[in-house]
Amino acid sequence: MQQIIDTAVQEIIQIIDSKKNSTNVAWQFILEELDVAQHGTEFVVDRIQRFYINKSDYNGALKNSWEDVDGSTGPQQYLLGVTSFVAEKTDFEIAAMVRITIVEYVLKHYKFGRYFLNTESKRANKPLALFDIIAKPEKLNPNFKHILPEEYEPVRNVLNRWASGFEDRDNKFNHQFQETFNS
Repeated sequence: MQQIIDTAVQEIIQIIDSKKNSTNVAWQFILEELDVAQHGTEFVVDRIQRFYINKSDYNGALKNSWEDVDGSTGPQQYLLGVTSFVAEKTDFEIAAMVRITIVEYVLKHYKFGRYFLNTESKRANKPLALFDIIAKPEKLNPNFKHILPEEYEPVRNVLNRWASGFEDRDNKFNHQFQETFNS
């Protein structure tokens, strides 16, 4: 799945960069995606709230679209094709997760939202380190231990990316994550 995401992100960035006023096209692309996503699954809605883009910026963005964004050679149509392909091979929820992940990568590439604040990228002061083992070995959740081998590195990378930007303010999250993984 990660390969599909990476390929889609590269293609979308290439499509956007080929357009005149590519920054405006990228911003409108993001706004339109968030406009639709705000009515999506619980996972997607939760995810977009963490992008630090005001709802007032993207609410109704679809009404402001133009050919470079939503035309036959625009990034929206390409992303729609990727999403349809993933939905056919898996299901709607996974396709929605893949779609919002692609949007997040594009957001990061163009340094919009949480990735940009006063010309500096936002970073957590105490970032979550989900897989730096701090819990006692005998207390590690079996499912957590299951994804520790090298073959599951792509899964760990996705989980770490989802957690990026969050802080472990009370020094409990990483510990609890490792012991109660399914929760």
